[in-house]
Amino acid sequence: MPRLKSVGLINIESDGLEAIAFPRLESARDIYFSGDELRVIELPQLKTVSARFVVQEQNLEFLNLPELTSARRLILKDCYKLEFVFAEKLQDVASLRLENNPALNPMSAEKLKSVTRPLTKEEEAFITNAQEKMRQFRLRLIAKTLNETPIRPTGHHTSFDSYGFIKSYYEWYPYEYSRYWDVIGPWGYTFFYRF
Repeated sequence: MPRLKSVGLINIESDGLEAIAFPRLESARDIYFSGDELRVIELPQLKTVSARFVVQEQNLEFLNLPELTSARRLILKDCYKLEFVFAEKLQDVASLRLENNPALNPMSAEKLKSVTRPLTKEEEAFITNAQEKMRQFRLRLIAKTLNETPIRPTGHHTSFDSYGFIKSYYEWYPYEYSRYWDVIGPWGYTFFYRF
């Protein structure tokens, strides 16, 4: 995608995809990479991710983010071969999660942790309020008690990933779709709800 400079959401599941490049991308709201086949991710101009930047790629060895300065929620999980994260300009991460990355170089991990800052009281209040709204939203989805039918049903059931995000949002749009993203938009955080 050689001309894309700004985007709301990128969600890549690497089924059969080994490399991807966004050479001019400078800003995004949310970025998700997941799977077990992606080996190369090129984001040479990416500067800001205003909500979540999630990487769950089992075979990715290097993550090169030379221009990235800020990301609200950075998650690196189950990246079994990830050795280095190059992000020398990164200076603001509101929330960081590193989990099950056995090959990650300690210097990369420390660099990421060194730019993580505590959430402000305003951010914490926003997250607490949004989590409750999302809990109620998920309960209605599971109980099938939405006030309106989906805008574009496709027959796919609604499912959630390990972070509590709707996995099938790109196939199944509930009437509260825009409100859902308004609620979780500006800040990144994780949901852990059990039903």
